Amino acid sequence: MKIRLIFFVLVVLFVAGCEKVDVPKVIASANEAFESKDYKTFNTQIELLKKGDKKEYENYLSTVKNKDLFKVEKQTDLKKVESSISDLTLITEQVPKLSDEAKSKIASLKENRKYFDEVDSIVSEINQVHLKESQSAASDSNYSVFLMKNYDVTSKVVKALKKLSDDANKKIIALESLKTPDFLSEKHKGFIESLKVYKTKLDAKATYIDSKAAEIVFSNDPSSFSILALSTINDIHSDLERLTSEVRTAISDVKQRGDSF
Repeated sequence: MKIRLIFFVLVVLFVAGCEKVDVPKVIASANEAFESKDYKTFNTQIELLKKGDKKEYENYLSTVKNKDLFKVEKQTDLKKVESSISDLTLITEQVPKLSDEAKSKIASLKENRKYFDEVDSIVSEINQVHLKESQSAASDSNYSVFLMKNYDVTSKVVKALKKLSDDANKKIIALESLKTPDFLSEKHKGFIESLKVYKTKLDAKATYIDSKAAEIVFSNDPSSFSILALSTINDIHSDLERLTSEVRTAISDVKQRGDSF
């Protein structure tokens, strides 16, 4: 009889203890504290929830771990990765119950940071060098065919195009060697393919000028002026305009894809 009484009292006390915790209110307070990074209050609230309803406590922690902050695939650029690493580092230091989860995500994010650092560097070089070169009418690679008076000039243009092509190839190799986050796999492949197309267009223009060098120089020689020479240089000019347009279209696609990172 005495044992039954003691058991009954314990049950009553347990139930009474549970009833003292307003679960929705505690969760709302914990959410507010978490979003404002008031982790001292957050810790207090989740401990209160644990005492009041252990199942709700476990469910709540699972919900918190499912927030975007803990989703590596949601950190889709370098700025977001850096911010997430900073926030998660603070959590490892101030929220013991989420520390292991945060450390795990930080390790993955640091790998992704290496990827974004490398891609950002490549995109920056493309915008600063390749895009400017393709857009400038005064650049060596866009030299007007009517000004190619000798082989030194045609060689200079071909050399400028090959230099751009070689640099594009180096960037392709660098990108192919990177460890790519799974959620960026398709975007990464598309970026590489756009660079390959761009390189192909550069090579096509360089090859064309190289193969037409004799005709270009001859047709631009005043002493060789004729209706045929004029027709030839105009045809070559038309072909180069088309090839230049294809190069510009290709590098614009590269820029668009690169900037999307």
